[in-house]
Amino acid sequence: MSFFGRLGLHAAGDAAPRFGQLDLSGSELVDPLACVGRSRDGEMTVVILAAHTPTTAGIGQPFGQDVGAILAALAEKAAAHLENRAVQRRHQSDIQRLSSFDLLTHLPNRVLFAERLQQVLQQRDLSGQVVAVLLLDIDRFNVLNDTRGHTVGDEMLRASARRLVGIIGNADSVARLSGDEFLVLVDNLGPDPAVATATVWVLCERIQKALNEPYALEGGSVQHGVSIGVAVANEPYRSAETLVKQAEVALYEAKGTGNNTVRFFNAPMQTRLDARSRMEAE
Repeated sequence: MSFFGRLGLHAAGDAAPRFGQLDLSGSELVDPLACVGRSRDGEMTVVILAAHTPTTAGIGQPFGQDVGAILAALAEKAAAHLENRAVQRRHQSDIQRLSSFDLLTHLPNRVLFAERLQQVLQQRDLSGQVVAVLLLDIDRFNVLNDTRGHTVGDEMLRASARRLVGIIGNADSVARLSGDEFLVLVDNLGPDPAVATATVWVLCERIQKALNEPYALEGGSVQHGVSIGVAVANEPYRSAETLVKQAEVALYEAKGTGNNTVRFFNAPMQTRLDARSRMEAE
């Protein structure tokens, strides 16, 4: 059966199509596209272009009747084909977004943040620029969720995300880690670790001031502090995973000290955490 026969294209009143068979050499068409034109002797012909198969084209025999009906059917099939391809592209885009962005805040998620951080660290190895990662945790957020409900909690998280992006100025450098935790990437801090650390301190103070402001939420305004753990990459060949883990250790130290606190990672922090973990495991 010809390709058109498989599509169900027949002239009115006929039991078979009015055009010749196509020699496809045993290949099955995938995503077929049809082009109609005239041969050198003036007769109408159809060319079928098949993608992703060994047979890239088959040329039909001349036909002369019911051309308009056939062209209309071809146009309908082509439109459906293009619509299906457009839907597939939209689905692929949605899947990509779901895998890289947080649905609640529309910020990058941990996976995308780690990819960007690794790129920045590789550039840092060449440029010598200090890089810092900030891990933020909203104090007493679980109390808000328990007393006012998750809808109000989600509203606060979205508002916190907007405030963070407003301070940092680049949505690609802010990510939602999970729950009420956010990550911030700060690069191009210069080659001097002391100057870079001072710059990050000032940034942390700005973040705390912004996030300490009351939130106008459903059922009344609320006010929360924010604890911040900071890890600074001032040496080459630091991995993204290592830097984020160091920021987590610093945040753990900050939360243990009290609310609305900033702590920078240092080696003794890791030693204390390891010792505590060993004691709890015994």
